Amino acid sequence: MAYLGLLDMGMRSAVIRFVSKADAQGDMTEAKKAIGAALWFRILIASGAALLSLILALAFPHFFKVPNGLEHQAQITVLMCALAVAVTLASGVFGAVLSAVHRFDILSGVGIT
Repeated sequence: MAYLGLLDMGMRSAVIRFVSKADAQGDMTEAKKAIGAALWFRILIASGAALLSLILALAFPHFFKVPNGLEHQAQITVLMCALAVAVTLASGVFGAVLSAVHRFDILSGVGIT
């Protein structure tokens, strides 16, 4: 599951760079463009990951040896883990924006919660 974090493809760093630059220059239009582009791209990637997770969850008992009676629970577990990655991918843009504007208090509070 950790390898799915590679789907970030440096987007978090790019959002932090462009939003912090736009914030320093007082150009919120550029910041909004960067956030919007990253969010749509991340939603696209997250949708693909969610679709793949559904397919993987359905095929999981056929590819791996799962004890009898636990197939359904294994499918649900795989689906929940993969969908958590998809949600994290889509919502990672907001964490990057908080980092860009140096609101680490809010970012840490969300992380603790």
